[in-house]
Amino acid sequence: MNTPESSPMEAPPTAPQLDNRRKWLLFAVGFLGWYLVNGLIWLILLRASGSNGFENLLICPANGILLVILGINRPTRFVALGILVALAANFVISIIAGLVFNAQCFIPFFIRFP
Repeated sequence: MNTPESSPMEAPPTAPQLDNRRKWLLFAVGFLGWYLVNGLIWLILLRASGSNGFENLLICPANGILLVILGINRPTRFVALGILVALAANFVISIIAGLVFNAQCFIPFFIRFP
């Protein structure tokens, strides 16, 4: 006879919920860790081979795959969220920098070099 404690239809136990402090810590690890790890990877690759752009074909998909893997696992979702925000911040910074440096190209040469 099935008792309420040993019911076959009983849901499996759920993982304990994360408190806000732990969520922010995991988010910070993802955010700062992305900049640290990618910065070191780019520094090593650029010093070893120069800047030919081929590294981007390897690093960008690796970042996407890592983001999906971390996002699927429940305990690491906030790390993935930190990485996603770091990618978004890096995108916004690169767009602004591109607009600023591109605007310099439209200055006539005779104004820049009198």
